[in-house]
Amino acid sequence: MFQQSTRQKETLRGTIKPNENLTAENAARALRVALANADSQVVTDILAKSTNQQRQEIKSVYKQSYGRDLCDDIKKTFTGNFELLARGLLMKPLEFDAYCLHKSMIGLGTHESVLIEILVTRSNQEISAIKSIYKEKFGNELESDIKSDTSGEFRRLLISLANGHRKESTDVDVNKAVKDAEKLAKREISKSEHGEETFNSIMARESFPQLKAVFHAYEKLTDRDINSSIKAVFAGDLADGLLAIVDVVRNRNAYFANNIMCALKGLTRNDIAIRRIVVTRSEIDLFNIKRAYFSLTNKALVEAIETQICGENKYKKLLLAVIG
Repeated sequence: MFQQSTRQKETLRGTIKPNENLTAENAARALRVALANADSQVVTDILAKSTNQQRQEIKSVYKQSYGRDLCDDIKKTFTGNFELLARGLLMKPLEFDAYCLHKSMIGLGTHESVLIEILVTRSNQEISAIKSIYKEKFGNELESDIKSDTSGEFRRLLISLANGHRKESTDVDVNKAVKDAEKLAKREISKSEHGEETFNSIMARESFPQLKAVFHAYEKLTDRDINSSIKAVFAGDLADGLLAIVDVVRNRNAYFANNIMCALKGLTRNDIAIRRIVVTRSEIDLFNIKRAYFSLTNKALVEAIETQICGENKYKKLLLAVIG
């Protein structure tokens, strides 16, 4: 039995909108003067009050007018998190995703959370474009680098996600959801060899509305939450990947809000995660993520940024300007 998903979609809102008063020529001129004087406030005002498309136009005019690369000049003029955030805002969105994926797999260790976040939350079309950009920029296939830097069932989950062929229909097949829930329950009870493939094939392939129906059917069938079952059966990166899929299916905004909360807390702040989420969601759903953050923590995101980021005023100001 098929039914249309009845989930009422929340209207998504970014925090950055087109600046009708901005011209690329004036912005490029102001940035050239600002960079000559290391004026971070002007850089903040322009980057946080323009869309990515407008920033691309500014970059083009800047190079045409001065024979200089805007990102290179920012890198030469500033350092630290301010410089990295500013340059992230100047990248095209999917180029930035490709950069984050590559950065997560070079050097010592792999930042598995970056791979999970991007591959779980991007559409098939976006993943296809990211793979093309990745190959063009870094010379390797994304799948090849994933194979080299990860292992086991987690690697197989990532390869499935990076394939970029998840079903994207909003229709829900209730009967199939029940059957898939039974397969997942059987896997949990038996812990049979190769049972991870059952979870992988369902979690990486079915549409998010369909997965929501599967999780609901699973809970009715077993009287257990799917999250608790995943934690009981799997461990490590594979468990983290599967749990991320569940979280995104249930509430994408809350998923990102929780990632920001985790990045801000503790003695070692994860600025890589903070910058990544702020840059990539600023024109999509950062307003909604702010609301989800407040629901999760009973504290405004801007207040958390003010409290947790100390001694980096330029970085803090740019973050707050983008968050709004």
